[in-house]
Amino acid sequence: MEVLGRRYQELSGLRVLVHAGFHKTGTTTLQRTMQANRAVLSRQVNFLLPSDLDKIGHFAKRYSMKANEATLLKLKADLRMCLSRFSHQPDTPIFLSCEALAGQMPGRKGVWSYGQTHRILEAVVEEITQTLGSSADVVI
Repeated sequence: MEVLGRRYQELSGLRVLVHAGFHKTGTTTLQRTMQANRAVLSRQVNFLLPSDLDKIGHFAKRYSMKANEATLLKLKADLRMCLSRFSHQPDTPIFLSCEALAGQMPGRKGVWSYGQTHRILEAVVEEITQTLGSSADVVI
């Protein structure tokens, strides 16, 4: 199987794809398609969609409105719980898709840019590698 120009078998560690999906870029269409095909796709990949990441999305939006390290700690704790459901499948790739991982949509609730997105995604990657191991191959 070809993954981003590399053969999947050549990759070391668990593959984790994080799709933050900036707002208004077709993310919902992708997520609906995945949800509609969940039974077939789940044989090949574990995935978490916005309904699975509701609290995490809430904390990401909150952090983008007011950067607070305690909020990131809550986000990481909830992400750890979400990822734990896949502990019995250590070799199955994981796909996370949630536009809230980019933070609050600019133009709403006093947010005017994606200025905090990098810190939110750093926290997500930190938690993924801490929970799943440093050999996890995380792609944003």
